[in-house]
Amino acid sequence: MTMDVLEYLRLAQTLPARDPESFPTHAGVMLVTNFTDGVFQKILTGMCVQEGIRPTVKAVGYKQYPFDFKNPASELRTVDSTVTCLFFDASTVRSNEFSDPSHVGEVLDDLRQFCAGKSGTVFLNTMILPYRNAHGHLFRDHALFRAVER
Repeated sequence: MTMDVLEYLRLAQTLPARDPESFPTHAGVMLVTNFTDGVFQKILTGMCVQEGIRPTVKAVGYKQYPFDFKNPASELRTVDSTVTCLFFDASTVRSNEFSDPSHVGEVLDDLRQFCAGKSGTVFLNTMILPYRNAHGHLFRDHALFRAVER
């Protein structure tokens, strides 16, 4: 299957107008990232729609995951999702003058506890986003990014 990001975005926009009964399957999806994920959430929605899945996608607020892992009343901990998708930009844990070595260990401990208490599937994907410098990403200059942002 070929990934067509713009088609996924188009499909995501059609979800509100579709009859929920027209989908053979429903899935609750919780999205957790350590980067801004508004477009990513739309892509994930479109991918589900293409596969005949009516998703209910919820996302943890930007950089709120350390707090939500610890808070038993947070949506992350209380919403019964079919799948929890964790996508983390690993470049944020590279050693620099602002990094805290204990942060990674603490997040991993919280993640282990979180996974032990979830009934749905949890998966973690780490990646390194293409940073140009501390204030911008290379993707902002890419034609696809500009098309997605329209």
